[in-house]
Amino acid sequence: MNGALPGQGAVYQLTVQSGTMPGATWIIGDTPLLIGRSQTCHVVLVDDLVSRTHCSVQRMGDGIRLRDLGSRNPSLLNGKPVSNAALNAGDRLAVGDTVFLISVIRPQPRLDQATPGKTDTLRLETNEVGLLRTVNAPDELRRLPQTARDYAALFQFGLECAACKDSASLRDRLITWLRQRFDCASVFLYERQGGELACTLQWPDNAAAPETDSLGAVTEDGRARLMRAGSADESGGISESMVCPLLLGGEPAALMTVFAPEGAHGYQREDLEFLMALAHVYTPYMSAVAEREMLRLSNEQLRAKHPGFPRLIGKSSALHNLRRHLQKASLAQELPVLLLGETGTGKELAARQIHLGSTCAEREMIVVNCAAIPDELFESEVFGHVRGAFTGASAANRGLVSQAHGSTLFLDEVAELSPANQAKLLRFAELGHYRRVGDSRERTAKVRIIAATNRPLPGDGFRLDLYHRLSGFVIELPPLRNRPDDIVPLAEYFRSEYTAPGGAGCDGFAPEALEAMRAYAWPGNVRELRLRIHRALRTAQGRMLSASDLFGIDPAASAMEESQPLAKLAEVERGHIARVLEACGGDTQRAAEILDIARSTVYKKISDYGLR
Repeated sequence: MNGALPGQGAVYQLTVQSGTMPGATWIIGDTPLLIGRSQTCHVVLVDDLVSRTHCSVQRMGDGIRLRDLGSRNPSLLNGKPVSNAALNAGDRLAVGDTVFLISVIRPQPRLDQATPGKTDTLRLETNEVGLLRTVNAPDELRRLPQTARDYAALFQFGLECAACKDSASLRDRLITWLRQRFDCASVFLYERQGGELACTLQWPDNAAAPETDSLGAVTEDGRARLMRAGSADESGGISESMVCPLLLGGEPAALMTVFAPEGAHGYQREDLEFLMALAHVYTPYMSAVAEREMLRLSNEQLRAKHPGFPRLIGKSSALHNLRRHLQKASLAQELPVLLLGETGTGKELAARQIHLGSTCAEREMIVVNCAAIPDELFESEVFGHVRGAFTGASAANRGLVSQAHGSTLFLDEVAELSPANQAKLLRFAELGHYRRVGDSRERTAKVRIIAATNRPLPGDGFRLDLYHRLSGFVIELPPLRNRPDDIVPLAEYFRSEYTAPGGAGCDGFAPEALEAMRAYAWPGNVRELRLRIHRALRTAQGRMLSASDLFGIDPAASAMEESQPLAKLAEVERGHIARVLEACGGDTQRAAEILDIARSTVYKKISDYGLR
């Protein structure tokens, strides 16, 4: 089936219609396109019927020709064996079990025949681009030698984009790769800002801006365009350009325009395909960097609004010493930190202050509650697992250690770990090496460990070698009863925090409430203080918080209580345990320490007395 040639300057392509690579395409140019089994061929066919160098297809003058290169089995042109023949659009060429279709992409006029002022446009969508096909195996990549260099370039481009931490360096990478791949006269990048497209990249600085009509068309339909927009000038040259959208969520988030120098050969479909692939790689990094810069700005604004965030409220000498130790720990980033203190003293807040004072402050601190993870799941949650590692592992889990790479890993309640999990943590803490469950590959993560516990260390059940590995800095957080000067400032802070601006609230604390707070032992420390004030603000009747609002102390009720018959021991015990549990915020371990009984006994009393 012979099709008429479209004329001088047409662009031909070879497309696999059936065989091992359906849909793969090659442009037929002036250089012979070699077809065969050898890896040196442009079109590699893994087929015993095909010779190592079977045949070639080449553009010659106004048409294209097939030439046999000494194959054992002849090539078939439209079902007939040939050795040297002219090929036309619509012809089918069979080489072994692979059938190729000869087609014309578009009639492409030469520069010296182009009409000034006339626009010739090629529009592409993602599903039309052969370069963006999914490569399922290395063997398939080897069969596409013509595009292998472009694939390698895209891979390297992605790696370089991943290393960029700001928009300026990311755009610099884009310019570098565009200049390496294309003969560029100028490049423009328009990004959407406040609903409008604004030019964020212009190379060189004195380049003339493109026509807004072409940008608007791409914005409307989201298609890339290869445009030949001729314009008369003194030299009679013609400028060609490519316009490509950068899509996020299916919508153009940005537009990229590349202009060829006047008088140059211009761009072809394969150039536009590569530009689209480059945009496909670049877009998620552009979005991620923009979000990172926005978060950095928000962080700076938050720090300016709340200096020293997170805040350790108070003015006591004990808190002053704590701040000094935390600052030292922030600067010595290579050392792990062990935070010791009773429940509610603010160990996680101290850990965040250490993190935000370090060089990895821009990255998220990963928090692991060791007491909340079952022993059998600890390794999987912290170090990750591969798919199928155990029953129920239907998907891979990268693990919290991997998420904390380059940042801080906060291990809260580390003393609750079992001996087996302590051993696994010790190896990672010493070497930084770990393995995901079910994986033989050893991985490395650069992580700064901050551990915390409310139990005294070293102690029974905790490995001494792990304690020494975690105790680069040992910082003890003072209990609130040792910071009496900080009680009122903390109370005022929580009152303002829980009082809605312009809404119902209270005007402050009554004198007896302040006296009661200073005299109270605060077994639950700052956490208990915060919870009591939060509850009092929700239940108080007056504009001033009283001692009864905070502690349930009512002098009239107390006098009436004295006139009542003496209570049974069980009733007194029940009330006392309930008060201790409330003061500890439900922390049974801390309640057991205050009551000087076993934790199991606390659970039994809760069950016996029907406590919550």
